[in-house]
Amino acid sequence: MKRWQQPFDEFDIEQIENQTLSLNQIKGYLLEWARENPEQYRQLKEADTRIEPDHKTGDPLAILEGLELLPEDKAFIKRHLPINRKDQVLKEYRKQWTDAANQNSGSISRANAGRRAANTWLRAVVKDQQHVTA
Repeated sequence: MKRWQQPFDEFDIEQIENQTLSLNQIKGYLLEWARENPEQYRQLKEADTRIEPDHKTGDPLAILEGLELLPEDKAFIKRHLPINRKDQVLKEYRKQWTDAANQNSGSISRANAGRRAANTWLRAVVKDQQHVTA
C-alpha cells in the first residue's frame, strides 16, 4: 500500500471495497501507519471521519446525513440554498456544523452548537450572494 498522509489512497479503498485485502491486512497496515504517523493519526482520530454519502438518491441534503437536522433545519437550508453552488455550500455547511459541534462535549450542546454555527454561516452566504446580485 502507498503511504500517504492519510492511511489509504484511492487504490487502497478500491481494494478494500472489492475485498481484495483481508481484515487482518487492513488492521495491520492501520496499526503500522498510526505508529509511523502519530500527528496525522491524532488529527484523523479527532476529526469527523464519516464518509459523505453520494448524491445518487436525488436528495440535495444527502451530504448532510448523520447531522442531527431538525425538520426546520432542512426547510431553512432548502429555502436558502444557492442553486449554482449546492454541493460546495452543503459541504461547507457540514464542515461548519462539525467544527462547532466538536468544540462541545454534551450531545445536545454539540447539536445546538453545530446547528447555530452552520445556519449562521448559511445566512451570511445568502446575504453576501444578495449583495453580489443586487
